[in-house]
Amino acid sequence: MTTADAAAPGGRRAGVRARVRGSATDGLLAVAVLVALLVIWQWASMVRAISSLLLPSPVAIGNALVSLLTSPFYYGHLGATAFEAISGFAIGAVVAIALATILTQLPTVGQLASPYIVAFQVLPKVALAPLLVIWLGFGMESKIALSIAISFFPILISTIKGIERVPMNSIRLMRSLRASRRQVFIMLTVPVALPYIFAGLRAGATLALIGAVVGEYVTAREGLGKLLITFASNAQQPSVWATTFVIGALGLLLYGVVGALGRRLVWWSA
Repeated sequence: MTTADAAAPGGRRAGVRARVRGSATDGLLAVAVLVALLVIWQWASMVRAISSLLLPSPVAIGNALVSLLTSPFYYGHLGATAFEAISGFAIGAVVAIALATILTQLPTVGQLASPYIVAFQVLPKVALAPLLVIWLGFGMESKIALSIAISFFPILISTIKGIERVPMNSIRLMRSLRASRRQVFIMLTVPVALPYIFAGLRAGATLALIGAVVGEYVTAREGLGKLLITFASNAQQPSVWATTFVIGALGLLLYGVVGALGRRLVWWSA
């Protein structure tokens, strides 16, 4: 065993410790900045430098948040939005990855379908909401469909880019070793494309939540978007901000879960 081999585990451990310390420092700095902003915000509200009708104080928003989180009805709305977003994201991801695989494996089909995919992407998704309600009704189906429509394109493009990143020399090498097309795809294409796929999935997860909330703006019986409209129409600004923070926290949770799954499955690109 060489000196370099013996020192390698220690070097890796030192690198991990350095990354942990760096992450802890960044986290503490982010918390300090947030606390400072909240203090300034509260002070500005107390001296009436900011109208409470435009921007409630952090204390008022915190009280509204506690009130909402302790209300039994709130979790029904939270669960509805989470279900719509997760369902739309899951369906959109499966369809996008499958379609990207087909388009890259069949170039002629990809060339024919490309203009239609781009046209669908540039179409404002909010304009689809009333149509989806007409087609699918006032239930969760129309909100899930809008989540699929919004989250679909980033995952599709990221998957296509990932598959196209496979080195042609590596493909030739595997074929020279008599690897089948299926073996090349599973053993080479998938590992190369996975980091790009998860990049698209992280973006798609947050966009799916946006789709669910926007769909609830148009028409919904329940959901966080429905609550936002109700609170805003009743001039309950602290409750509007509290619900907005819950939506943001839900988006961060979805993003974090997908990111953690990506780091676990795509460990070689970490």
